[in-house]
Order: sequence, then C-alpha cells, then structure tokens
Amino acid sequence: MNARSVIAQAFARSVLARVQAQAARLGADLPAVTCEGLLTLFERLWDQTLDGDSCIALDRRQRAWLALPACAPVLAAHGPLCLDLDSLYLRRFHAAESRLAQACRARLDVVSGALPRLAPGQVLRGLHEAQSRAVQAGLQHPLALIHGGPGTGKTRTVASLIAAWVLSDPRPVKVAAPTARAGARLMESLASALSGMALPPEARAALPQAAFTVQRLLRQLPRGPGTRAALVASAGDAPPMVVLDDDAPGLVIVDEASMLSLELADALLARLPAQTALVLVGDPDQLKSVESGAVFAALCQASHPALAQARVGLSRNFRQAGQAGLVELAESVLAGAPSRSALSAAVALKPRQLRSLVEAATQRYLAMRERGLAACPAGSTASERALALLRESGAYRLVSARASGASGAQALAAAILGRLQQSLGAVPWFEGRLITITRNDEASGLFNGDTGVYVRVDPMRPSDAASAAGDEAADPSMGLEGWVAFDRPEGPLLMPVAALPEYRDAYCMSVHQAQGSEFDTVDFVAAPAEHALATRELLYTAVTRARTALVIHGDWADIEWAATHAGQRLTHLAARIDQSVDKI
Repeated sequence: MNARSVIAQAFARSVLARVQAQAARLGADLPAVTCEGLLTLFERLWDQTLDGDSCIALDRRQRAWLALPACAPVLAAHGPLCLDLDSLYLRRFHAAESRLAQACRARLDVVSGALPRLAPGQVLRGLHEAQSRAVQAGLQHPLALIHGGPGTGKTRTVASLIAAWVLSDPRPVKVAAPTARAGARLMESLASALSGMALPPEARAALPQAAFTVQRLLRQLPRGPGTRAALVASAGDAPPMVVLDDDAPGLVIVDEASMLSLELADALLARLPAQTALVLVGDPDQLKSVESGAVFAALCQASHPALAQARVGLSRNFRQAGQAGLVELAESVLAGAPSRSALSAAVALKPRQLRSLVEAATQRYLAMRERGLAACPAGSTASERALALLRESGAYRLVSARASGASGAQALAAAILGRLQQSLGAVPWFEGRLITITRNDEASGLFNGDTGVYVRVDPMRPSDAASAAGDEAADPSMGLEGWVAFDRPEGPLLMPVAALPEYRDAYCMSVHQAQGSEFDTVDFVAAPAEHALATRELLYTAVTRARTALVIHGDWADIEWAATHAGQRLTHLAARIDQSVDKI
C-alpha cells in the first residue's frame, strides 16, 4: 500500500470515528453497511481531490447516509466536509471555490460602469482581428481571458497589450506564470515581441523586466484591508473601481493559466487590489493544475454575460503553419478522433522500445552539447559557454506520460545520464549536464522548474570569477565542484553545485513537468491504453510541446484510447460564477 492510500484511509477513519461518536451520543445504531459505505465515500473524496476534482458527486443512497443526524457534526460549519449542489467537498475546497466565484463575479459586475480605453493604433498594427479584440478586452475589463492553442499568437497579443498599457497608464505591469519555467519562457518570448515595437524610451523603461511565479507575485502585492472586500462592496454601488493603493500594479497578466489550482487562484483574487486589472492567458484544453481545480477551463466555460464579453479565443495557428501534421494531430486529438493522416514528416509513430530510445536520445543530447560548445570561441568565459548551452537546450527533449516506472521520466533520465557519463569520461559532472530544480528556494533565487546547465569555472580567470560570483559575498570554495547556469533576462545566473536546492536531471520530463515549455523536437513515450494517464488532455499537451517534429513511442491503439477519454474534473466554479452565490 502506498503512502497516498495510507493517508486517505487514515482521513476516512478519522471522519467516520466522529460520525460514530455522534451516533453513540444520540443513542443511534449505525448499521455496518452504512459505516462501510461512509468509509468508502470519505476515502474516495480524499483520493479524487488529490486527482484534481474539487468535489465528488453523490448518488441517492450516499445522500441518505449523509442526511443521518450522526453526520451533522462533520458537515457543520466547522466540520471537515461540506455538502452542496448534490456534491461532497472537503470544506477547504468548498470555501475556496465559493470565494473565488464571488471575487470573479464582483469584478465582472464592475465592468458595466467601467470607462473603456482604446489601444493606440500603432500597437494594433499587424495583429489579427481576434488578437486586437483580446488587447482591447485586457484594457477595458477588470477580469479578462485570452485563450488559444500553441502558435495562435497569445504571446504577441500579450506583448501588444503590455505596450498599449505602458503607453496609456503610468501604473506598473506585472507578469506571472504558475511555474518558473513557464515564466522564463514567457519573458523570452515577450522580449522578442516587444523589441520590434516602436515605443518611446519612457514607455520601454516601464516594461516588465522579469516574470514572477504566482506565489512570488502574491508576496509582491500590497497587503492590508480592502482587496476583495472593497471590490465586493463597490460592485453594486459606484461604477468606478476603488483605488486602494497607489503602488499597486495597474495590470497583472498570468500566463499558462490552465495550471492555476483552485486555492492558488483563490489566493490571487483575494490579494489582488480592486483597481488592478487581471488578464488570464492559456489553453483550456491542456492539462489542468497538479492540485485540485480546473479554474481556467471553468472560466472559459462560464456563460456570465460580462465574462463572455471579456473572453477572447485565438484559433489561427501562426507558428506551425508549415507543420500540418502537428496541427492536424493536435486538432484531431481534441475532437476525440485522432487522424492517421497526421503521421507525416513532422509526426512519426514508433514502437515503445526503451533501450533504443535511450541510445537515440543520448546521441541527440551529445549533439546538442557539441553544438553549444562549438559555438564558443577558444577562451570563452563561463557565462558565454552557459548562454550557448542554454540556447541549445531548447532543441530537443524526451517526454514521458509517466513520472515513475520503467518508462517513466525518472528512470529514462537516469539511464540517459549514465550513457552520457560513459561517453564523456565517466565523470559525475560534465560541461553541459542538464538539470532542473524541483523545490522553490527564495534564498538562491531558484524555483521549481528552473532548468540549468553545468559549466566549468576557472577561478584563475578573472572573467570567470566575476561572472560566477554574482554576489560579492559568495564563498569561492563553494564552486570547487563547478557551477550550474540558469537563464535570466539580465544574463546567466551561475550557482555553485554545493549551493543548489533540490534538483534532478532533466533529460526526460513528465508531461506535467514539460507543460509551459516547448522544444523543436520531442520524443514522447505514450501511456498504454487504459492507463490512468492515457487521457485526451495529457496527449494533447504532449503533442503541443513540439514546435517542428514529434515522435510518439507507442501503439496507435494507445493514441486512440487517450484521445477518446477526456479527463474531466468535477467542479461547480462555472455554475457559481453564472449564478448569484446566494442562490447556489
């Protein structure tokens, strides 16, 4: 029995014990079949919440059990459970879902009195019609959504929205993503898009210089009274939004919003000042958050009139116009009918032969390393080699549907590392070794999902020593094992191996870990048919990690099974947004 099952059973037994104690106080006798049924129900609630559901649906018999007087304490205001909408919740998730819906409605109710602002004409030049509407929505609504698949121009749209904002509003713009990796990729794309725009120096100086994780953003937002409370109070009174803090950002943009969990989104809306506009950007068809909730998908499904006006979908694929096979496969997977005709020069299907796959992936990583080092002239600094290696790291990645097991990301990454070490002199650390951080660490400035490459630093070379130190107080002795470089807008961040927070090798990533990243070429190890991870969302997310070429390792039956089995999460967030809270 795994740790998760042990915890689920312990939770279920503790709740049942409270029910039985109340029954004893009431002098009631709970039949054994009822106790067994409640135990199973409570265990299933815990399990499905861990799997991402906000709640579980109940049948007539289960509702009858919960209607027993003995269950009243566990369903009371301070009990661990909540019964609502014929569904059973852990109380913390019911509270988060209710608060989040109320906060969203408050922002949506304000919009009717908001004065629309129009984007400057030069910002909209060259945009597709839907992109222009998305920019206007971000300027005019306290809560706006921009959704679309990979290559549909979301980043270009966000860049235009930021440019329009800094030209018309002095309040700062902050951008964020659920993970550090997604934030770094966003900033890289935004920098490219904004560099080509004709902006005056004062506007360019106001552009955001870095992306936050949502957790870090929460710590940047002003504290104190009046965020959610003032917004709710003002929603039905005066049309203008209440100004609470002059230092608050005017606009917050959250990319890869499909990864927002219920509780993280609740915390964001709770802390977001009333005068700050929020724009959520993402793809509702991708994998949802690792934790409970499907917030972005629910917001895309809700039919609230104001939200419908503030929600813009982008569908025209700009990036993969030359990779028809990738586009066709992604669209057919979403339709639940994967197309065999999508197999092409860009998309291939191969048997799941792990040994040959590991060898082929090893050769790809060796070639990437050689290209990165070859791009650096003799005598190049550690920072220069780091930049070249980091640029090459986006060329290829092996991705697996699973994190563990023989075909999981951990085992495949370890096998590839072993092959690389054998090829490069049996040393534990070699220049170009690819790792990813697995735990947020404020002290070092490294966060879960940050990917870095190992570089050798020569302490006798002044340029190396200067680029590695970064912090004047850094202890040179910590760098004896070498340094790992992480990409940053201002230049590589070099961190001694001895100072790294928890990390693992990044030669194979699970699809969940790869979400928010894209690579030129992807090898994807599919989950077998009928596996819990063989779902439409996971397959679609894996397919859309590739920019130009994709090889799927598995059988066509695995693809068909996944495409026809959507992993829907149970949530009532959309219903709560569409109706007033007191009617639910």
